[in-house]
Amino acid sequence: MTFKLETERLILTVPSMQDYDNLLSLRTDPVVMASASNEGSEFGSGKPQAPEQVKEHIELAQGYFDEYGLCFFCVFEKSTGNFIGQAGLFHWCYKLDQPDIELAYRLFEKYWDKGYGTELAKALIKWGLNDRKLPRIIAPVHPDNIRSVNVLKKAGMKFDGKINHKGVILNNYVIKNEEKNSL
Repeated sequence: MTFKLETERLILTVPSMQDYDNLLSLRTDPVVMASASNEGSEFGSGKPQAPEQVKEHIELAQGYFDEYGLCFFCVFEKSTGNFIGQAGLFHWCYKLDQPDIELAYRLFEKYWDKGYGTELAKALIKWGLNDRKLPRIIAPVHPDNIRSVNVLKKAGMKFDGKINHKGVILNNYVIKNEEKNSL
């Protein structure tokens, strides 16, 4: 069975090899990658991923979803079918030996300021807390990334201190399952 999560304007699907060209374009875009903080990338480096890294991400995505029920999904506009980026919930930095589940998203720049980040964050939080029964969801973000800070606040997440990601100190936003009624 194919998994699909829908919002009012967007469709999220588990990455497959059919998504390779889209993901390669996204993950080699220096503007997009400048704010990447997961999957072993250097936070804020703007460092694009190599084609092999993109292929590895796709190859691991379905198995990770099958085992953990979480994913860094591909995101498409419903109205156009256009690939706009990725969003999802997954173990923080894909470290399976710790309990934190991270909310993350990355969208092509032309899709910024359309409310998609907030729409995605709210939908993923609702899905994660209600359907996946997660105890809490975190979202580490660089303090200078005001757009993402605003998205996380609009989605109901609250500042919960600092978190160290490979030597970079990030603001950590959190929402707990008992807070889901405030969404």
